[in-house]
Amino acid sequence: MDGDLIRAEMHVLPENKNVLAVGNVTVANFLTIKNVRLMKGKDGNAFLSLPGEQGEKGWKNIVSVLTPEMKEKIKKEVLQAVRQDLGKGLGVYAEDISIKVIPVNNGGQLRGIATLDMFGLQIGGIKILEKKNQKGLYVSMPQYSAKGKNGIEWNDVVYPTSADARWRLSEWVLDAYEKEVKKTVQHDRKQEQEKTTVEQAEKQTEPEEKSVSEIETKTEAENKQSPNKSTSAEISDAVIKELEYEVLEKDQAEVSDDRTIDLFEVESNLKKLEAWIEKKWPLTDAGWDEVITKVSEYTAMANEQPDIIAKAVKMLDFYDHRSKEEAKLQRLEAWIEKNWPLTDPQWANTKYKMIRYINDHNNDIVVVKKYEELLLRLESEKRVVYVMPQSQNLPAKKNDAPVL
Repeated sequence: MDGDLIRAEMHVLPENKNVLAVGNVTVANFLTIKNVRLMKGKDGNAFLSLPGEQGEKGWKNIVSVLTPEMKEKIKKEVLQAVRQDLGKGLGVYAEDISIKVIPVNNGGQLRGIATLDMFGLQIGGIKILEKKNQKGLYVSMPQYSAKGKNGIEWNDVVYPTSADARWRLSEWVLDAYEKEVKKTVQHDRKQEQEKTTVEQAEKQTEPEEKSVSEIETKTEAENKQSPNKSTSAEISDAVIKELEYEVLEKDQAEVSDDRTIDLFEVESNLKKLEAWIEKKWPLTDAGWDEVITKVSEYTAMANEQPDIIAKAVKMLDFYDHRSKEEAKLQRLEAWIEKNWPLTDPQWANTKYKMIRYINDHNNDIVVVKKYEELLLRLESEKRVVYVMPQSQNLPAKKNDAPVL
């Protein structure tokens, strides 16, 4: 029993300056002590911190070690568990993993979707997110939601086995993202340069036109100087070029056929996904995660073809924009309830902005319909009062218009 008396499982925290590792310690395979921490002291040496709580009289230990021998055993197992955690994932290298990234540029926190292939497995729905209230990006693994004691709780579906593995995977994903963004920028820059070159060429002066007689005279002179004969080498080159053209044309046709099949299948899947979104709208966080995972899978099926990526990102942008507009509408409704009943100036300004929005955003009928319903409801309830003179001792409204 003495050899199996203490067992520890620890996870290293490389980003924490004070807590080196945290985990559980099991005693005699009977009780497990949670939240055992390996701390860094002021002198730089590591020490154990067992669970406790802050009371009225200061810190109170929940778990205490009674003998130096037991303390040494626990520390020894904890350090061994830390070494094991550091060694997890060391046999995996960047060459073993293929990462495909779809950049997302819609102004939101989501900056990209990644798909990871390794050892015959594919993991989609890996998100590249922008840190809130600070610069930098981070990688979020696929998650699922479940109802817990504190409401909705999120758990990783797939996760790295150690802090080092998490750090390396994040580095690989973010590196693939940076390369894809750079490639996109270079592609856009090349297209812009080509467009500029074409415009400049069109502005150049066209060559002077020659008369028909001049052309005929020149042709006759050239025919007299060089007889119309082709050597065997010239004929051979012409035949070779013609054969190369036929082979190239055939290869392009085959690639086009394969691409058409991929496009058809993925476009069909995107349309089904779009119908699913409309049915489930408004989406929960879990719904958004499922959409991102599906888009990642479909673009991987199509071998990351630019037109498919464009359609997928356009769809994500559309629904992200709808979500933001509905949030604006909720703020507007809250403002109306807060300032009810509205004065004439408030109502006029609000009505004007709502009508202008309806006319300018008729591409998304869902949001427009909600604005129309709110407008009709307000008009039917007549939530408007006239601004009376100050002598009437009525409180004047400070806000004259909502912020849309």
